[in-house]
Amino acid sequence: MFPYSLFYVFYEQYLTIWSDAGRALGICLAAVFAVVTLLTGVNLFSAAVTLAVVLLTLVNIAGAMYILGISLNAISLVNLVMAVGISIEFCSHLVAAFCDCGDDGGGATDDRENGGKSKRRANLVR
Repeated sequence: MFPYSLFYVFYEQYLTIWSDAGRALGICLAAVFAVVTLLTGVNLFSAAVTLAVVLLTLVNIAGAMYILGISLNAISLVNLVMAVGISIEFCSHLVAAFCDCGDDGGGATDDRENGGKSKRRANLVR
């Protein structure tokens, strides 16, 4: 005989939450790398920098969760996955604008950076 309660359903999630989190975040990060690689014209360096920024954002949020005593459950996992989307939203515009400015031989990296910032501002203000 097995006792049943409505709360057992909620306790079941803690058995597989770490593997589910690894799988969900791994799929998100792989998709970010693939899409950014394709949208920047197969620029692997830009995709790697974008992936590193998104990964560091996740590490920062996970550290804040640890400090605040927030356990990993289904709700916090959804928030982590959403954080990937929000961080890629802000990072991808800047990377795309930096890549669009191009290096025609005469432009310095600072000029490309300033051009990328001005293009990003125009995209976000519209």
